[in-house]
Amino acid sequence: PPILPHSPPLPPVSPSPPHSPSIPRPQVVADARRAAGFTRLLSVECSSQEQALEAAGAGADIVLMDNFTPQALAAAAAAVKAAHPWVRVEASGGVTEGTLPHFLAPHVDVVSMGSLTHSAPAIDFALRVLTGTTPVPK
Repeated sequence: PPILPHSPPLPPVSPSPPHSPSIPRPQVVADARRAAGFTRLLSVECSSQEQALEAAGAGADIVLMDNFTPQALAAAAAAVKAAHPWVRVEASGGVTEGTLPHFLAPHVDVVSMGSLTHSAPAIDFALRVLTGTTPVPK
């Protein structure tokens, strides 16, 4: 699967705030679908297999499985794909460069790594703008 930063440049519509502990409700997903229209993808963050199946059944395009163990992720992704093969399954939470291979599973479409952005090392640099001078090639 492709490896993407946790926050895509144009985020999908989400029916609940990120990292919300609430269980996705079919009516909330349906309302978000109506608000987003057919041109936007609808993503629902889930913290259990039951939530993932409920979100997929309610019409989510992407089921983001957050903070699953690799074993629980593989089982939940297989269950979602068996019931809703068109739904994209995204793994997120706890994925690092070192643990990435453990999250790659046959039914996982995308793995997001927040560490690509929030754990990147800082670079110390300066930019000096000189006016009225012509740079000399070295």
